Amino acid sequence: MGRPDQSDAGAILEARYRELFENSADAILIIKDEVFIDCNAAAVEMLGYPDRAALLRTHPSEISPEFQPDGQRSFDKANEHMQRAIEVTNHRFEWVHTRANGETFPVEVLLTAIMTDDDDSPIIHTVWRDISERKRLENELRHSQKMDVVGKLAGGVAHDFNNQLVPILGYSDLLVNALNDQPRLREWAQEIHRASTYASTLVNKLLAFSRKEASAPVALDLCSTIQELMGILRKLIGENIAVDCDVPAGSLWIRADDGDLEQILLNLAANARDALPQGGLIHISVEPVETDPAKVRLRVADNGIGMDDRTKQKIFEPFFTTKPFGSGTGLGLSTVHELVAQANGTICVESSMDRGTTVDVILPLLDDPSLHPGSAEGSGGNKENNADGAEILVVEDDIQVARFIERVLTEAGYGVTVARDGGEALPGILKSPPDLILTDVIMSTMSGPAMVQQLRTHDVAVPVIFMSGYTDDRLKASGFDPQTITLIRKPFTARELMAQIQVVLDDSSEGKLVH
Repeated sequence: MGRPDQSDAGAILEARYRELFENSADAILIIKDEVFIDCNAAAVEMLGYPDRAALLRTHPSEISPEFQPDGQRSFDKANEHMQRAIEVTNHRFEWVHTRANGETFPVEVLLTAIMTDDDDSPIIHTVWRDISERKRLENELRHSQKMDVVGKLAGGVAHDFNNQLVPILGYSDLLVNALNDQPRLREWAQEIHRASTYASTLVNKLLAFSRKEASAPVALDLCSTIQELMGILRKLIGENIAVDCDVPAGSLWIRADDGDLEQILLNLAANARDALPQGGLIHISVEPVETDPAKVRLRVADNGIGMDDRTKQKIFEPFFTTKPFGSGTGLGLSTVHELVAQANGTICVESSMDRGTTVDVILPLLDDPSLHPGSAEGSGGNKENNADGAEILVVEDDIQVARFIERVLTEAGYGVTVARDGGEALPGILKSPPDLILTDVIMSTMSGPAMVQQLRTHDVAVPVIFMSGYTDDRLKASGFDPQTITLIRKPFTARELMAQIQVVLDDSSEGKLVH
């Protein structure tokens, strides 16, 4: 049997090439003299044309938007890339193409210029790879990196900022209560208190979306929780905007921090309000997800000004805002995004200009709410204070915080001693233990946890309340879990401090030592 002649071998090679060409997962197009002369099935599918003939009738300029993301015209930039391919043979770059339905998508392009023998016009072999998923992952990574940077920033400033807020919030609260007979001065004190409360909320927002703040997830009935919040929400929205609430009569149980859920709804409602400067409608609904009975949907929709695609891509970025300078922090939706993730949920936004915005928060339902009981109401908040001559040692390195606490406790009838850190406090405790230690966590010479550890080695048992403005990760790095100790977070008011002290002293008198 003779060897196949040259023409047979050529036919075999051409058939193999055609098979590789047609079965490639990447889109392949052949261009000559600015005209498509061939393409494979992947190119037809990627661009969304009905068949090969329809695509080949298209001019190359028709499958790109007028401008590329850098602002350069696609026609001019394409010519530059093709010229570059002719000069170096192979040229790789990223591009944005347009499908037959007008949708744009990113691709990685490889141009290979093949010179022909008959003339000087090269054949351009073009390979496209859809990189939409890669771009999505890159955007998520960048978002995660931004969140990490802002989280570190938030954690770094939280302690100092919260220390400053303790006397501002605390003293303004005392002034409000002391000026009942002087309405004008009381109003000024209320404004100071309101401003300091807002500042505290701003820090909490930073910590919340940076995942640095502690949350206490419990079983919550989403339906009743939303209904309870409607009164506050309507006051937030204002009278020129109608609020429609559609919540089932039954119960839909989720696991989330109740404060987080409140913040999610109020932030979404506030953004919907801002999209309705001339008034309009906000629709809030709760319903099971049709395609997944194990999940529930919280929807906040408005018929406001809406967003373009470019804005929609940035709404979850920290500090991004479309509001005028000074009118918004850009943290609202960033916070919502992180709080939803904390609750093991997802968030989806649909919006278009002049057609409003719909935000869907999808949360997992609990199979058995009884297995996830809610937190019990604190018993100490309503108890009448009874100092009973108790001696309290305050260990705090910030002098303003220490003075505020000392004044509050002294006026309440407690005996108070103040030390600047654990090293200064330790000898006095060993000599004459107080009834209670109120100590900062992280201090320069000896931390609160290190001081308590020293007391344990000397078999000194004293109830301890830790206080801190640091984030949970920083507290854990100091040697203990914030969830396993008695901790009051800065900033706090005199009322909150007194309630916590009363609870711990009561527990101590009943033999429930806390330290």
